[in-house]
Amino acid sequence: MNEVKIIFTLDKDARIYKKIVNYGLEGTIKLVGKLKYEEVLRYYKSSDIVLFPSYVETFGLPLIEASYFKKNIIVSDCSYSREVLNGYKRVDFIQYNDAISWGNAMIQNINLHCDDNEVSIPNNGWKNVFDLIDNLVQGH
Repeated sequence: MNEVKIIFTLDKDARIYKKIVNYGLEGTIKLVGKLKYEEVLRYYKSSDIVLFPSYVETFGLPLIEASYFKKNIIVSDCSYSREVLNGYKRVDFIQYNDAISWGNAMIQNINLHCDDNEVSIPNNGWKNVFDLIDNLVQGH
């Protein structure tokens, strides 16, 4: 069985962490805060997919880094992301505020990397993961 981990470079503030606990997703979603560059590189090397929901960037350096490591990327469909990833094949451009499309893209990409197409998510299910990500993206 494949285990899914979703890592956010967000600080572990009480409001967000409480939602993670309420949804029973402590084992799936990790808030790691600001990382040293060496740690960022380790995450890139060990990850299959990079999520980049930001829609306020002017230039997405993490997108260049993720593409360098040939990672599948799910990114907000914005002019900066289209420019940075122009011609890159392993990318899904998603409307930043469309949680359903983000969820579907995540499932499709995860299934590409699963040996047996069986993904381990807590009993609370994907809905809780998507609700939480939607809350994080929307800033609730």
